[in-house]
Amino acid sequence: SAALVTHSLSRDYDPAAGNQEISRLVAGSRVLHGCWAILPPSSREIPEPDAFLRAMLAKDVGAAIAYPHPHNFSLSGWSVGPLLSALENYRIPLVVPFGQADWEEIERLCGEHTSLPVIVTGLNYRQLRFLLPLWEKYHNLFVDLSWFSIHDGLAYLAERGLLRQVLLGTNYPLYEPG
Repeated sequence: SAALVTHSLSRDYDPAAGNQEISRLVAGSRVLHGCWAILPPSSREIPEPDAFLRAMLAKDVGAAIAYPHPHNFSLSGWSVGPLLSALENYRIPLVVPFGQADWEEIERLCGEHTSLPVIVTGLNYRQLRFLLPLWEKYHNLFVDLSWFSIHDGLAYLAERGLLRQVLLGTNYPLYEPG
């Protein structure tokens, strides 16, 4: 077992500084892997896509995470397309916290980058009607369980053959794991 971890600096202040800090904190761990925040390469706040991916691999980073709202960018191809393609080439997952992208953006991401694992975190049961048709269409779309509270929800997903697209996630310390 292993865990992806990110730093609040990446979300709340400076993604590049947060990326470096989480790598420092998990260095040498066999079970903790950093999750680096992305930005548009044109801003030059992070290296160009190939160099960014090489740095991720060198630091044993397990995924990328997108915070487009607090950092004022788009997940569209004209903004981060080359970076998303680089992540896709290496099959490095992209984590998208719920609310950072709408369902149209999620659908476009999954459709334009079919080999890019897209993990939407923090969904609740009210999103299931959006999620189900996308899950049936895109096998590269995953969700975590951090906020997925639905009565017999896992049994329901098992009946539909969708458990392979569900990941354990806690979003700790934002949410308590109990």
